[in-house]
Amino acid sequence: MLTLWAAAGLLLLGTAYSTPLERTQEARILVGAREMMNAPWREWLIPHVNGAVRLQKPPLAYWASAVSFRCFGVSTFTGRLPMVLATWLTIALVWIIVRRLLNERAAFFSAGAMSGCFFVLRFGKLAETDVLSLPLITFAVFAWWRGISERSGKFFWYHVGAIAMGLAANAKGPAALLVLACLVGFICANRRWRELWEFVRSGAPLTLALVAAPWWVYANTRPEAEILRRELSDVARGRDHPGPPWMPPIYALEAALPWSGFVVLAIAAAAPRWRSHAVLRGLLTWAGAILIPLIVLPQKQDHYILPILPPLVLLVGWLCDRAVGGEDRPLQRATVWVLGGTTLAGLVASAAPMVGGWMAHKRISTLDWTVGALIALGMIRLIVAYHRRGLPAALGGAIVVGALVMATTLGLWAPSVENRGMGRAAARIEAEFGDAPYAFYPIESLPLVFEMRRCIPVYSTRDELVAEAQKRGGLVVICEQNEAAIDRPPAQGMVLSFPMKKKLLRVFWTGRPDNESGR
Repeated sequence: MLTLWAAAGLLLLGTAYSTPLERTQEARILVGAREMMNAPWREWLIPHVNGAVRLQKPPLAYWASAVSFRCFGVSTFTGRLPMVLATWLTIALVWIIVRRLLNERAAFFSAGAMSGCFFVLRFGKLAETDVLSLPLITFAVFAWWRGISERSGKFFWYHVGAIAMGLAANAKGPAALLVLACLVGFICANRRWRELWEFVRSGAPLTLALVAAPWWVYANTRPEAEILRRELSDVARGRDHPGPPWMPPIYALEAALPWSGFVVLAIAAAAPRWRSHAVLRGLLTWAGAILIPLIVLPQKQDHYILPILPPLVLLVGWLCDRAVGGEDRPLQRATVWVLGGTTLAGLVASAAPMVGGWMAHKRISTLDWTVGALIALGMIRLIVAYHRRGLPAALGGAIVVGALVMATTLGLWAPSVENRGMGRAAARIEAEFGDAPYAFYPIESLPLVFEMRRCIPVYSTRDELVAEAQKRGGLVVICEQNEAAIDRPPAQGMVLSFPMKKKLLRVFWTGRPDNESGR
């Protein structure tokens, strides 16, 4: 297990290092942490992003990246380190939880599946609030499950779960309420109504309030508190990212790739055992208590689904353990069919790198061929392992192949195809203009702000931009918009142009820059 855990950590570190900064959500954390790291301690309480107060999210993720910056220097990789460690810790928690609930073999399959899940390797390497809250929510749910299930030490588990939930509230805010949904779900599923009173009597709600509330209370006393209230209202109403109620189940299956088929089979096999199997009842309740609020909530984003991955891979671990054990022949046969279908889907998907490379660059590169061949060889290896050594070897091979293929695809191939080059763009802009004054129009690009290591003002109207250009000679104007909707600012001409994912970055100047040394 230690070997598996170490390998998962190396894959996460590798993908964190190789993936360029592109997401605005991540750039907010990195920019805020960079501006926070050398500020007085009072300014650590209220994050600032590109010079503006940022109260839409609590500060724990900013603090984590800021501490990492102070220890290891400012870079995208060092800002991501705390979140990589959080994901790595979540994999260890999955192993510990399944080992206690079931057995060592099921724990191996669960942790292995978690290590190679699509969303773990896609989001688990990024400096975002969802990632930091994942181990906290997972531990809090398990702690309260133990508190409900066990007679001895229940007050202890209620309190440590409350501490974890309080920290999650300071990492992701309202998402921490999913832990309370799980608590209510466990109580209802086991019909242990008295446990609600036991939870209150333990004093855990007070512990939760003492950990979670101080920052929120302080933030609401600030003049900018309206930002926080507006953000909570937007989330409740789905104003920014609305979506239909069937999207969270689809996101859950997407998140679990390449183990999605095993997730469906595990749920179908566990559901009839609801009454007789307390562990399966708890796992299904855990998954349902997270999924149902996300279905009801109008706001829909794919990364919201991350907290459901631990109970899903726990169910996969139970399924694989039962299938390998051989005591349930129908379940074993069904698992073989799912493994075969997943392998066949992988063989078909081996053509995707070549197709994607051709669509992006009108050519197929050596990397496209290499990644496609790696996927195909991995699937062939699983077929050989099954025919020579049976289902246990094939499932073990699926853990290794799935993690390697997913890490290679996300860490190496995807950045090359999607032409993400914000760091390259920042270097080119600074080489061209040096320390000339910069401005964004009409919106800011936070990834570029971080890569350029400076605050850049934003002007949303042409009049504001014209007035600023008159005051500051040689103003460099940076526009990031959809290519069809680019609004040319009042400027002498375009100097640079960078194609980005779904957008075009253009750089104009309002007069010859004062600093010619870098040109």
